[in-house]
Amino acid sequence: MSAPGNPKIRYEDKDLSFKPIVWSAVGLAVATVFFCALMWGLFHFLAARVATRGAPANPLAAQHGHKEPPEPRLLADPRITYEEFRDHENHLMNSYGWEDKRFGLVRVPIERAMKNLAEIGLPVQPGVKAAERAE
Repeated sequence: MSAPGNPKIRYEDKDLSFKPIVWSAVGLAVATVFFCALMWGLFHFLAARVATRGAPANPLAAQHGHKEPPEPRLLADPRITYEEFRDHENHLMNSYGWEDKRFGLVRVPIERAMKNLAEIGLPVQPGVKAAERAE
């Protein structure tokens, strides 16, 4: 049909039907629910099947069986090993002791070492100007 007064402009004389759109949306929703239910049932069926059958045995397991790995077996229990390491390091950082008696190296607690460093300061090389030290 053409517009009144202008024969070059044309338009549809009837609107799009609403019923096919609604039925398509309803059909799509029903199909989605149906296939979701189908997949849910399939997954439960397969999970039950796997649970009853168990995993297939590895042919090498019968030949070699369960053996401990060869020595050295490192970190039998990593959590305990780490806790022991951390306790040892904390003991070293917070206690006095000799590091090397031949050279006169001692170990002091870290808090005391930081206080000594703050009081005494870092050693300075002779001949270095103050402006160069600040950089």
